[in-house]
Amino acid sequence: MINKSTLPNIIIIIFVFWSSCNCFLAQNYQITYEVKFKPVKESDSFIKENMVLKIANDQSIFYNLNKNKIDSLASKYNFKAISSINSSLLRIKVFKNFSKDYNTVGGNFNQFNYWYKEKKIKYYNLKKYGKYKDYAASEAFTDFGKRKWYLIYTNDIPINDGPYIFSGLPGLIIKAESLDGDYTFELIEIKKLEEKYLLAENKENIKKKN
Repeated sequence: MINKSTLPNIIIIIFVFWSSCNCFLAQNYQITYEVKFKPVKESDSFIKENMVLKIANDQSIFYNLNKNKIDSLASKYNFKAISSINSSLLRIKVFKNFSKDYNTVGGNFNQFNYWYKEKKIKYYNLKKYGKYKDYAASEAFTDFGKRKWYLIYTNDIPINDGPYIFSGLPGLIIKAESLDGDYTFELIEIKKLEEKYLLAENKENIKKKN
């Protein structure tokens, strides 16, 4: 039973914790992940590219940093500057609205921009992991894209999002790797964005076959 004399202190602690979490969630963030992947499954070599998760209010978009720079320069016909940027193999984009039960996944094929809906995935075997990158971490597993995935996340950062299609765990996903070893997404930087962003969801224009 709670002592009446300690009740005001408990209320203050709860209010401070609630306020700090809401303050964190109300801000915009840019989170960079290093993606290590095999361009050809049978190959032993890996390629590394950086992808960005940009979070604004209750939405986010995940995209390739170099691809975004190239697209921006191309829209300004600055082809000289484009030549100095490494071309990217990972050209996928993932738009997430945290209030919806699906994500919108997009890409480009022969100059055709396509978008389709992907149901949010479920996780299993959630348990404590220990320390990872100085964060108190937990782990989880999921199945997606004909692969099994292992994820490490932390509720030290109360953002229920992560790289690629992954979101919905109780904290920020700091690492996601396929158990076949073909793909690894790992957090390398997180920073607060001072400017305000309005992320626009692209409409679905193709249907994914199950």
